[in-house]
Amino acid sequence: MESFFLCLFLFLGLSCAPPHLIPHGILSHVSDSYQYGEEVTYKCTKGFEINGPAFIRCLGGKWSHPPECKNTDCFSLPDFGNATPIGQKKTLYRSGEKVTYKCPNNYLLDGPNTIQCINSQWIGKPICRDPNENCGPPPPLDNGDMTTFPKSEYPPGSSVEYQCQSLYVLEGNKVITCRYGQWSKPPKCLDVCIISEDSMERHNIQLRWSPVKKLYSPTGDTVEFECKTGYRRQTSQQTFRATCWEGKLTYPVCVKSHG
Repeated sequence: MESFFLCLFLFLGLSCAPPHLIPHGILSHVSDSYQYGEEVTYKCTKGFEINGPAFIRCLGGKWSHPPECKNTDCFSLPDFGNATPIGQKKTLYRSGEKVTYKCPNNYLLDGPNTIQCINSQWIGKPICRDPNENCGPPPPLDNGDMTTFPKSEYPPGSSVEYQCQSLYVLEGNKVITCRYGQWSKPPKCLDVCIISEDSMERHNIQLRWSPVKKLYSPTGDTVEFECKTGYRRQTSQQTFRATCWEGKLTYPVCVKSHG
């Protein structure tokens, strides 16, 4: 047992020689000898970043595994077709550096006009839209249809019109136009609210002005409720005039009357 503790003492007492330098790395401090448990930190030269823990520790005469310095530069500009970089091209770009692009005359810039080098990768993608580019088929519309039969391709300036199915309310411009190879923003068909007998039964309510058991209410419509016979209001009086919005409606609640 004594020999074990003696070996452990000798092991813990072993110092470390100066650690090895890593490519493109700098040590925080340099000494002839380092004690057990002592740490040194690496940092990288410009254009490189630490890959892994930045510090190493002296353990029994040996250093823990050192990190690496990873190159963060970008070496060539990406090709974005008709988009061209402004200024003179370079062979190397530092991480964080930005490059601005421009489009030919009459072309439309889609997205940001700058890209940035971040840790060896270019972030951003400027796109130049051709004014003479055709559009593909118009986007489909949930709960709606086009008023004309769709084609596979449309020339610039073409327009199509949408309409919503029965009870659905159209929000936005019903006409979209092909420009620079893209369609303008399509409209939406807002959902209807389905007021069912089950829903009213669960809340102990009924329609105030109609004996029907099921009602389809378009967006924006107000529906009036009242308590069933033998029940009283639990929610405020205002909740008994509920407005349908995009397929959702908040029901009022009635509870059983006492006495």
